[in-house]
Amino acid sequence: MGYSLPSPTSSRGGKYLDAYAQSLDAYERLMSENALMAGADNLGEAKASGEVTPTAAATAAAEAAAEAAMHAAKAARLAKAQQVCAAKVAPSGGMEKARPVIPKSAAAREFIAATLAELELFADVSAVDVERIIDAMLPRDAAAGEAIITQGDSGDHFFIVQTGTYHVMLKQVGRTPVHTYKSGGFFGELALLYDKPRAASVVTHEAGTLYQLDRDTFMDIVT
Repeated sequence: MGYSLPSPTSSRGGKYLDAYAQSLDAYERLMSENALMAGADNLGEAKASGEVTPTAAATAAAEAAAEAAMHAAKAARLAKAQQVCAAKVAPSGGMEKARPVIPKSAAAREFIAATLAELELFADVSAVDVERIIDAMLPRDAAAGEAIITQGDSGDHFFIVQTGTYHVMLKQVGRTPVHTYKSGGFFGELALLYDKPRAASVVTHEAGTLYQLDRDTFMDIVT
């Protein structure tokens, strides 16, 4: 089963999105070969029983897929996510929608601002819009074992990690995480940019705090 994403207009964007799709294809193919060799119908069950051990190549492919996904998000930002700009709807009657403002401590605002400054996804965002993002970010406590996003669901939020660790899980892989997000990490942007279901699940490994940004604010600023 192949993976594909819309190709941005920039050559840079196309390069990263191609790498993302290819790395996911390679990983799924390798994991499928492992399952067949073990005579297992379900790769997750086979791994849990110790019948299948992912090859070094498969593990490397998983890491490449996670890294490529981050590059793909950056490339999508540079291409202005032209594929979904049409989804933006202007407020009726020319009235501007109220902008969400969530109270935060000075330390929290400083953390969010510092994190955004490191993300190429927001490289071209104005100082005024950075303040809008900070205002709209909602803190969320995450308990160990809690699913933050679920593969196949629609995307409603973009997330920044303040504390805790969060495992990226793929149904086609089973119980082995393919990536881990830590403080300063971010996820959830691809489903928003491309108006597609979540490509993976993210589950809390160690309890912590996230900041989540609503879809409307994210799309209004990023695209």
